[in-house]
Amino acid sequence: MDFYPNYLRTGTIDASELSTVGSQVKKETGLPIIVIETGYPTGPRLFGYNEVKQCQYIRSACEMAFTCDAITGPGWFRFSDSYWKSFPPQENHFGLLTKEGRPKSGWNEYVNQVRQRR
Repeated sequence: MDFYPNYLRTGTIDASELSTVGSQVKKETGLPIIVIETGYPTGPRLFGYNEVKQCQYIRSACEMAFTCDAITGPGWFRFSDSYWKSFPPQENHFGLLTKEGRPKSGWNEYVNQVRQRR
């Protein structure tokens, strides 16, 4: 399952729909649900994206995924920002690391969320 509730809007950071959609898909298919991709970009700042909001999204998405019986686990898009430019511009800012390799605050939040669930 791919899940991007804030792809085109920076507004309310709420991943609660993740468990709703995951539960519905599991009910209809009977298959285990794995969130293959989800994420929140840290830029462009002009559009209102930033690291604080990425952390909020990571926290919310992990809480939903780890507490929903229908979801086996969450996967994050993407590990690192890229030098390659894509469109729309927020595609270039989904990484948990900057393109230079510096961990964003979202990296630490993701690590903390995973550690809490072990």
